[in-house]
Amino acid sequence: MKKKVLIILGIIIVLLLIICGLVFYIDYKNVSNNKLSTSNVEYSEDITKNNDIIIIKDGKIQNENLIDTFIETASNKQATNLEIDVTSNENTDVIKLEYVPAEKDENQNDAEQNNYASANSTVIINGPNQEFTYEDYQKYYGYYKITKNNNEKKFDDYHWDIKRLTDGNTVQVIFNSRTIDLAEIPVICEYNLDSSLYEKTYDLTYLGRKDNGIKQIAKTNQFDNIDYGLYTLAGDVTVTIEQDMVYSLEDALKKKIISVQSILDQVKIDEKYGICEATFYSDGGSIEYRYRDYTILKFNSLDGNRDLIIGFSGTIINNEQLKNESYKVAEEKKIQEKYSKVSMSIKENTLTKTGATIIISDISKTKNTYGEWFRIDKKTNVFWNELKSIDENYVFNDIGLTVGEDDKLEVNTDWSKIYGKLEKGEYRLVKELYDGEHIYLAVEFTIE
Repeated sequence: MKKKVLIILGIIIVLLLIICGLVFYIDYKNVSNNKLSTSNVEYSEDITKNNDIIIIKDGKIQNENLIDTFIETASNKQATNLEIDVTSNENTDVIKLEYVPAEKDENQNDAEQNNYASANSTVIINGPNQEFTYEDYQKYYGYYKITKNNNEKKFDDYHWDIKRLTDGNTVQVIFNSRTIDLAEIPVICEYNLDSSLYEKTYDLTYLGRKDNGIKQIAKTNQFDNIDYGLYTLAGDVTVTIEQDMVYSLEDALKKKIISVQSILDQVKIDEKYGICEATFYSDGGSIEYRYRDYTILKFNSLDGNRDLIIGFSGTIINNEQLKNESYKVAEEKKIQEKYSKVSMSIKENTLTKTGATIIISDISKTKNTYGEWFRIDKKTNVFWNELKSIDENYVFNDIGLTVGEDDKLEVNTDWSKIYGKLEKGEYRLVKELYDGEHIYLAVEFTIE
């Protein structure tokens, strides 16, 4: 009897132990799940609150606009920093970027720093020599510093800049070498294009023709009130909207599906994301945007050519058809020929950070008038943007100037009251010529 009682008690004890074990296991799982859920919620909330860092999780990016802010600030030679948190497979890499401006020698005055001005109006301040080390370049030109997983590297601002490079749906932010082609590009981070701020409303398709001729698509002021024409070189262009809506470029413009300006707006966005490559020419500001299958050329030469050309892939600016300008109508060629005889330069040894003497050469034998007005643009990446005035109420004198008997006009220009002292960078000064219509001249210069 006692033996049976003991057996029953033993069974009861075992059952109680099993039940307690199950209860403990269930409670443990619930607590673990709650902790994991809470952690995820907090992480999501942190993502929402952290607007001052870039967060890339499984290829999707948040706060992408901070990349542009960093690049723009660095291009203005101002100190800036950026944090990028990249999470993949539950692992997070913290990337820290910093731009450190060039060191300034406080013992030198402006005149001593501006110790050289070349014939092409370039100021070099403590320029490099053959004995320069990497540290010297970092000191005199500033540098980028990247820290990733406690690994630190520096890239001087003389040889390097930061840009995007897109291949398919992958966007890479890279250190771009200005001087050499690299077998392995230093990648800062990468993310998916479809999670970015990139926008595209249509696709252009270029179909080559057997001939190498020029075809006029839009005349000056025909569609957008834009003072240049649109042409195709050795090919035809179609516009695709939402995959199944395909138009010829002419029809798309006539039906106002796209505009001439929208083509330029799109190529600027594509260049920003590295979908096309921009090449800048020193003829006054012409730019080629080179895609894989075609090239878009925007003339902006000092001889008056402003046309937009869509042609085959590669360089097209030197194409004989365009060089000979056989595509121009008689009136266009006459106007362009007239203003090709007008040019502007900076007098040697007069360029400083606050002003310069401008020389206008006009052999057109036409009584062209030049006013006091001017503006200064700064080159950021490949684009020119007008500097912001420090005195919005500044007014130019309303005067008319003409060239002398030697066909030249010298104008002493002081921009310090309008723009202050210029920082390191590439600039151009723009002046206006008036002869029944407004024509703009430009001269480029660099301050380092």
